[in-house]
Amino acid sequence: MPGGKPEDGASTAECGDALETAMTGRPPGAAPPESTLEHDAERVRVLEEVVKGYADHVEDDPEAMPEEIRRNMANALAFYADDIHDIIGLHGDFSTRELSTRPNDVDVDRATMADFIRGIAEDAEAFRMVRESHLALVAEGIRGLGREDFTEGSDEAQGVALVGGNTMGVLDRIGAEALGARHDDEAGRKEWIEAYGKQGTGGNPEVFFSPRRNSGYLEDMFRERADRLGALTEVPGNGDAGLHPKITEVIRTEYRTAS
Repeated sequence: MPGGKPEDGASTAECGDALETAMTGRPPGAAPPESTLEHDAERVRVLEEVVKGYADHVEDDPEAMPEEIRRNMANALAFYADDIHDIIGLHGDFSTRELSTRPNDVDVDRATMADFIRGIAEDAEAFRMVRESHLALVAEGIRGLGREDFTEGSDEAQGVALVGGNTMGVLDRIGAEALGARHDDEAGRKEWIEAYGKQGTGGNPEVFFSPRRNSGYLEDMFRERADRLGALTEVPGNGDAGLHPKITEVIRTEYRTAS
């Protein structure tokens, strides 16, 4: 762990701090930059080994990731937000040489990353940090679309819809699993919900992470951008203005498939 090796006999929390620093090159809890930077190969290697190592244990036991380090792991992922977004938002196995994440070529596949994030999700506040960072990237992609992208249902608009649907579908499934695991523990369920807090459309996380969860809030994000651009189109059959059918179909399909 370059730059972050703990002393012999260090506590679990101190080891978590050391791991975070080894992955980010910054002090524990440091705010990530606005956009993902390139990290040196050794830091990326540590990230890959930590993710794969914990994912192996968390796959069968979400609580296997020590509670003292879940926040460290969420902080570290924020420093690789664009790379993680590629892994969970695009179709493909980024653990192979054929595909590379941007900008750090993180060699981890989607299932492994999802298992790792599931371990983080035992801490609702830590999980919110992860989910918020990707919701922000989806919003950034939507803001990059122009009027014609919406009116024509362009390939670029469908691409943003695909990544957004996939990303939030994966994360909302993980949130649903974490919340669902507490169905027999009302106090624990309430504590998790309160720790996560309210977030955007729908407010209560029970909306995002319920068995009836859907892509409605994502469609609202796209629709609001289209409306500001004056680019809502007539919905066949009822004459109302809405998203281009190609965009709506991709969002719903990818969200459902990913979740």
